[in-house]
Amino acid sequence: MLAIAEAHSTATPPKVASATPKVTPATPNVVPATPNVIERLKQKSRHAWDLGFKVRYELLDGRAATWCEIAGNKVIFVDLAATASEQLDQLERAIEDYQSRKRASVSQHPVGHPS
Repeated sequence: MLAIAEAHSTATPPKVASATPKVTPATPNVVPATPNVIERLKQKSRHAWDLGFKVRYELLDGRAATWCEIAGNKVIFVDLAATASEQLDQLERAIEDYQSRKRASVSQHPVGHPS
């Protein structure tokens, strides 16, 4: 049976926890921490949502993670069986692929010039 866990199914974007600790008198020299991989995955997932994507975590059974458009909805498929680091890489590659295709499409059909 295919396990499906869909992220961002609500109308509002998910909240991303801040990785920056608060500086209080007890901790005056705290340096902001670099977000861990889970926090970066949440941030990248939020970025995908901001670009109009739904992110779906599914068992891909060896198939490559990718993005596509289904009935006018942009979807990124991420392998549920992958590690968080691998999932982050899959999201980054899918977003970069989308953005590079979008740039190529714009350069082939500049605004104000007939196709």
